[in-house]
Amino acid sequence: MDIAGLLSDQAQAFIHQYQCLNPSDLMLSKKCPDGVLLRELVQQIKGRQIAQSKIPNWYTTPGILFGESKSLEQCSSEKTASYKQRLISGTTLVDLTGGLGVDSYFLGTQFSRVDYVEPDPLLCKLAENNFKALKAHHIRVVCQTAEGYLKDLSNPVDWVYIDPDRRTAGRRQHQIQDCRPRVDDLLTEILRRTNQVMIKFSPMLDIRNAINALGQVKAVHVVSIRNQCKELVFLIQKGYQGELEMTAANFTPEDRLHLVTYGITEEVNAKCSFSAPSHYLYQPNASLMKLGAFKLICQRYQVSKLHPNSHLYTSRTLVSAFPGRTFKVQWTSDYKPRQITSRLPSKANVTVRNFITDEKSIRKACKLADGGDDYLFATTGPDGKPLIINGQRHLPG
Repeated sequence: MDIAGLLSDQAQAFIHQYQCLNPSDLMLSKKCPDGVLLRELVQQIKGRQIAQSKIPNWYTTPGILFGESKSLEQCSSEKTASYKQRLISGTTLVDLTGGLGVDSYFLGTQFSRVDYVEPDPLLCKLAENNFKALKAHHIRVVCQTAEGYLKDLSNPVDWVYIDPDRRTAGRRQHQIQDCRPRVDDLLTEILRRTNQVMIKFSPMLDIRNAINALGQVKAVHVVSIRNQCKELVFLIQKGYQGELEMTAANFTPEDRLHLVTYGITEEVNAKCSFSAPSHYLYQPNASLMKLGAFKLICQRYQVSKLHPNSHLYTSRTLVSAFPGRTFKVQWTSDYKPRQITSRLPSKANVTVRNFITDEKSIRKACKLADGGDDYLFATTGPDGKPLIINGQRHLPG
């Protein structure tokens, strides 16, 4: 990649002029500044289009350059990086899997010195350019493998951050042993040089298996944006044997951060009540669902569960602080399509939880199109019978 050429006034003008166009269409264009490859300009336009919503701070900073799509797809968003930023601080940080450098930059605001470690020479060059553009002069770029860097590291550091590559031969990997570098193999070496480690994993990872494989886990954070699970963040403390703390973090559509934090034994010991649907129905957010805090929800928010395996909750009076979506129940019925068709709207949003059939079959049997203001929940009631609940969203005031 010709970094100097891409930073020229002519190239930057081209990128900004065409940044809203379809990159595929641009590849057919003959308008290109002399000395700069069109595919490299188009790559920057692709990067800016992704960064506009994913990393807005970088999007608005002059001189930022982007690598190939993979580095942008796998990097943290500004929102999730800023969330992790609040969890750690100190004097020295090492990011062993630098990538595009988003986490190095945002986490690095909490430290005096940062080492960005990355074996890909091009990503290192891009990182050097971007950190300079962002005036992050305290970040040092080290073009080396994580294993090689640790071998040469003699002085202890306050924190080590690692986000292993979750793609092998083009396929996404969700198990610790399939990611690179192998965090479980590398952890012993890391803990010889620091007492505190932050690890980012795919939201598809099995949390319990990861806790057992890693050991010394102090806290687990599940981070979601608009009810879509984005990251699992593990905090490891050398020699830690205390209570494991779990946090469900969700950025709402209104951009509010909703946090639910609890000790692992609180979920184990929580008592859960069961009830038929009452006035309000609740659907926990994606982070709570991923953590499996199903009994804790009942006890902490004074709601009842519909069925042990349904993970839907109900109450007679409104629980405005419930961490998830709230619905005002309009009616409930046994699942008998011929009898309930007359009560159904022409279209509805259908959610299936612990039910005898799937969404496609329900829509066909009930002649339902997708969308509208009505929500149908196909689930199982406390008596074990299939149940349909019609509700409408209750939005926060």
